[in-house]
Amino acid sequence: MTPPKNKGLFIGNSHSNGGIPSKVKETGQLIEIEGDEYYICREAFNSSDTFTFVNNTNKQILEKIYSKYSCKLNQSLMEAGDFIVCKLVVKDTKKRNRSGTVKSILNEMQAEKSCKVENGSNSFKLGGRFKEVTKKDGTKEKIKVYSEEELLKRSQKKKDSLKNIAQNINAVYPSLSSIFKKL
Repeated sequence: MTPPKNKGLFIGNSHSNGGIPSKVKETGQLIEIEGDEYYICREAFNSSDTFTFVNNTNKQILEKIYSKYSCKLNQSLMEAGDFIVCKLVVKDTKKRNRSGTVKSILNEMQAEKSCKVENGSNSFKLGGRFKEVTKKDGTKEKIKVYSEEELLKRSQKKKDSLKNIAQNINAVYPSLSSIFKKL
């Protein structure tokens, strides 16, 4: 079988167009990922191995890390501790030299684009915070939670996006307008 061309690259909608729904396996938490973000498994992210990359784009580095740790992307199910690299980082085509652990390299990439840095921090650029929970096996894990206000904003953004999609469909297929009247 031929390995997938895009390896850890998420394929799907942007956040503004509904994103890619996913779920954290251990907690059941629903999350939204964006097309062109990149998946790095927790085994890679938490590894103490060090690397040196010379004259590589961020995407080239991400692909090498993904392959080295045999990460397997399942867009609809994440594991606690997996790391999602922001699409601004992935799409940056500038070649750079980078060295360090996977965690330090990813944090450096993310910080350059003002994206979320290191799962385990207490805050996010776009809202939310981490809360520590105890899993069934007694281990502790940090999960992302939002305030009521943040959830309402995210919900309204999704509703607006769906309304826009419905209006576009109605413009192309007016006979379907009765389906979308409630939006």
